[in-house]
This record gives sequence, C-alpha cells and structure tokens, in this order.
Amino acid sequence: MKIKKYIGVLSVIASFALFFTNVEIVKASVFESILFCTKTLIPSIFIFMVLTSVILYTKALEALFEIIPDKAFYVLGVCKKYFLIILTCSLCGFVNGPKALCEDYKENGGNPTELSNAIALSSNAGIGFLIGFVGKQLWGDAMFGLWLFLAQIFWAFFLGKLILKRVDIHSKNSDFYNKNPTNKMSFFSSISKAVISSSTTIISICAFVIFFSVICEIAASVCLLKKDSGGYSILNILCEFCKGSIYCIKFENTLLCAFFSGLCVGFGGFCVHFQTFAVCEGFYVDKVRFIAFKTIHGVVCGLSALLYAYIRKSEPVRSVFLSFDNLKSSSFFITIFCLFVGAYLIYLIYKKIFQKLY
Repeated sequence: MKIKKYIGVLSVIASFALFFTNVEIVKASVFESILFCTKTLIPSIFIFMVLTSVILYTKALEALFEIIPDKAFYVLGVCKKYFLIILTCSLCGFVNGPKALCEDYKENGGNPTELSNAIALSSNAGIGFLIGFVGKQLWGDAMFGLWLFLAQIFWAFFLGKLILKRVDIHSKNSDFYNKNPTNKMSFFSSISKAVISSSTTIISICAFVIFFSVICEIAASVCLLKKDSGGYSILNILCEFCKGSIYCIKFENTLLCAFFSGLCVGFGGFCVHFQTFAVCEGFYVDKVRFIAFKTIHGVVCGLSALLYAYIRKSEPVRSVFLSFDNLKSSSFFITIFCLFVGAYLIYLIYKKIFQKLY
C-alpha cells in the first residue's frame, strides 16, 4: 500500500512539474482548444444534442418501432429500446449515447452485459460534426462525412456481434423481458430539460478537449515531436478526436489522410474513452473489451474511408487549419465561451440557493 501511495505522490509531483516547466505550451494549447471549441465543436454539435434529448424525453420515435418484435433486434446485439437510444444519439455523437443509456438503466434496470454492449455501440461521432466539419470543411465533400457516419454505424453493429459479449435473451434479467419504459415527458418539459442537460454535457466535453489537448502538447514536447511531423499528427489522432480530425489531413498521401480520418472517427480517441468511462462510473462497462472494440472499429472505418477516397478521387482541403496567431480576431470566440460557461455557473449557484431557501 505504501508503495502505491508513493507512486501516486510521485506521479502528481511529476505532473505538476511538467505543467509548470511547460507553461507557454500549456497556455497556447488551452487557447487553441477554447478557440476550436467555440468556432467548431459547439456550433457543430450543441443543437443536435438538444434535439436528441427532446426526442428521447418525448419518446417521439417509439411509435415507429412498436410493430417490430423485440427479438428482431437481437441480431444487433441489443434490445429495441437500446437500439432507439443508440440511433437517436448518433445525431450528436459520442458521450451522449452512453450517458442516455446509463440514465435509462438507472431508472429502469436491465441486463448489465446488454448495457455494456450498447455503450460500446453508441460511442460514435455525430452526424453534424462529420458532415459539416470533417466532410465539408476538411475534405470539401459533404458526402465523405455522410459516408463516414454510415460506415461507423454499420461496422459498429457488425463488429459488435463478433467482439462484444453475447446476451442471453432467455435470461430473466434480460431487458427483452424486463422492459419498464420511462414516462413520456411533455414537449415543454422536454425542451427545458434538454437545454439544461445539453449545456452540462457540452461544457464537460469542452473541458475534456482542453485537458487532453494540453496533455497531448506536453507529450509531444517531451518526445521532441515537431508539429509538422507524422508522429505529432498520429499522437493527436489517437489522443483527442476533435483536433485529431484536423491533423488527419496533414499527411502528404491522400489515401493515408482518408485512412486516418476514418480511423479517428471509428476509434474516437482516448479523450472520448475517458469521458465515456467517467459518465458510466458505477455501471458495468468492460473497459478492455471496449477499447479493443473501438480499436478494431477504427481500423475498419479507416479502410472504408480509404475506399471512398480511392473511388471518388477525393482530396482534402489542406489549407484548412486553425490559425491562433491573431489574438484580436479570436478574442470574440473566447469571450463567448467564457460568457457561456459563466452563465451556466450562475444558473447552478442560483439553483442551489433557491433549493435551500424553499
């Protein structure tokens, strides 16, 4: 026990030492990350997050699937309810799916293995980010973003049957037979809850992006990786999905750019994995199987993207890179981000005080 404590203390000291000895890198990375979140990430996914939450709270899609037997979804490895959540949360992507699944499981119960499978299947990039940013802005081809979105969904369910644990649908604890659907919320209540929930999630996502961007920059500095090197690009791709998607198009070979774009989408990055594990804390998640699944998923999605680029002769827009040199042109976005976070913190403080008074 003492050895573990000493290791923990030394790790903390080493971490602080790295941060303090790389202050300029940390400052630049934080600034770049905030700018990226305000100019690209939040506009690409926030409205989809609100829309997704409204659909889930109002049960708007359930009527379309009522005529389909529950057992028909067993071929996908999850029950009808989880399939609906995965499909709906694909609009905004990544941590929203696992979050919605855990909220449903906490309220209604179900099969732990089925939940773990659904969490892995739902950890996908959102359609808005893929089409609007990766497809249209980075590749100049919105169809490339749509292809990536469809490929990741298809391969997720296909690989899920091969890699994830099998679910016994005849078990008494299986969600196929132990369904207890949540109560349908009114439209106005759904919008209110959706906006509040999405605000919390978007702040959390931005915070993770900022933190992992800093970690990535420090790791690159320690490893002496230059920004124009392939190693630096790969480090960003594996570490953080959002900024990593930009560095996918820095390779000279177009097919290599396409492969890494697909890999980045399918794998998601360790930043997304940490967010998922944090959201699912207290619920059963097979972390080793999850990471193995996402790794294979990334490779297959990368090959799918490579195939598309080869057939369509697609070329990335290599001039598309965020510029952080001009502070004045970026101060507006930094101000908006700070106001957004500040407004939400004021709301939380007001809510706490209001609850205590009444």
